[in-house]
Amino acid sequence: MSLLRVWKRSIINHFWWCCAEADGDEVRLKERWIGVLHHVSGEHEWATGRCHHSSLTESDLVESNKSPIPQDSAAMQVLREIVLAPKWMKSLSYYVKCRHTGILESYHNLVLKYASKRISFGYEAFQSRCLLAAIDHNRHVAREVAHKVSNREVKFHRKYNKSSAQWTVSKVKVEKDYVYIPELMKRALYARVHDTAITRRTELAQNPSHPSHIADTIAPVPPPPTKELVDRQRSRTGKDHI
Repeated sequence: MSLLRVWKRSIINHFWWCCAEADGDEVRLKERWIGVLHHVSGEHEWATGRCHHSSLTESDLVESNKSPIPQDSAAMQVLREIVLAPKWMKSLSYYVKCRHTGILESYHNLVLKYASKRISFGYEAFQSRCLLAAIDHNRHVAREVAHKVSNREVKFHRKYNKSSAQWTVSKVKVEKDYVYIPELMKRALYARVHDTAITRRTELAQNPSHPSHIADTIAPVPPPPTKELVDRQRSRTGKDHI
């Protein structure tokens, strides 16, 4: 199965390419996804389709360090079972829009920097920290790629993935600026200084979404006293113990 291990990353990349090129068409997605069975065997044109990459030269094959997988090999049989698995093929309709959760996961990681799970925050404090995380994300999500000062080449960062046992690289973005922080501080101080009613307020108005408004139980009616429930249980069973 060493042949499959060499092709693993390329097959995964091919799947994401199929999703991006599907443009909402499930048939197109399936046709291009199944085409990987031909590509890995060195067949780039077949009766019902062809690969969409440019022509490959011998040097390309040598540099990729990937040997074609023979059609009658055990590795190809395993790959067919994976690619053509009925349950998997039925699920492809969910991928035709090529939606990826990477940005959402990055945002959740950013929220943890502002509101760590290791610390218990009050509702107002937690809400404020989440808002700060949202501002940070929206301000910096579209940052440009960083370049080296010497030759203006794009900067890359390398990292090791334990699950795939491979080194990968990702582009480095320019540093965050946080220029909005002084403005937030100025507005907060201004609101506090000009709050003339603060000395007359005994308590702050509570937000309707505050957790304290959540019922203690899911029951639509308040619970009766425990003693009443115990007496009711005893009268039903006719015993002195439950």
